[in-house]
Amino acid sequence: NSPFISFGKVLSNHGYNQWRVSGIDKAKALTLLSGNKVGDPLAGEERVTLSLPPEVRRYIKEFDQHKGEKGYKFEPYRKYPKIEVESLTDKVVDIINESDSKTVLLINLCNPDMVGHTGDVSAGILAMMAVDKALERVVTAVREKGGFVMITADHGNIEKMITEDGEPNTFHTANKVPLFIIGPKTTKLRDDGTLSDVAPTFLTLLFGKEIEEVNKGMKGRPLFANSR
Repeated sequence: NSPFISFGKVLSNHGYNQWRVSGIDKAKALTLLSGNKVGDPLAGEERVTLSLPPEVRRYIKEFDQHKGEKGYKFEPYRKYPKIEVESLTDKVVDIINESDSKTVLLINLCNPDMVGHTGDVSAGILAMMAVDKALERVVTAVREKGGFVMITADHGNIEKMITEDGEPNTFHTANKVPLFIIGPKTTKLRDDGTLSDVAPTFLTLLFGKEIEEVNKGMKGRPLFANSR
């Protein structure tokens, strides 16, 4: 059998520092989806989990006891759609500002998913406004360092919060997800990609070529127009 090749392991093998930053809801998912199926951090890997703001933690605890009573009509993330995005972004920008050129950050902004599950359009709008501000700060910090940013998702949710029957939609969708690359160079991408192509695309852009681990060890292919 071929040795297990993952996004995280490739970064580690090439001497990169890698940060995985998320809120408490997505800490395990971020580690798993970025290619570390083992419990222990890889060489050069740091994991940061941001706590919920005190008022959100307090409301969640009280909501479980007083659900439906006056002052407790709304689900926690419907009432607090920003969740921990502001403190998470503060931490991410601090890491970026202190990082060198061999640093990769994997960040999960959970608001579109967690608030999408509430089915509340108004809360969804506030969540996405907060995410937009967060992404603006992150992209600006990365660009000032001369790096690039890739933005994507592993499933849909908040883009369809109302069903065809006009009812709240609280479930994941099967819609195709976007992928944006923001960096120093303009890059044309294929439009027939899948999620398995995300890691090969990032790594090829990072190293400036399709390295052996990508070519021989990964199912996906880089999404660049000249790659098949």
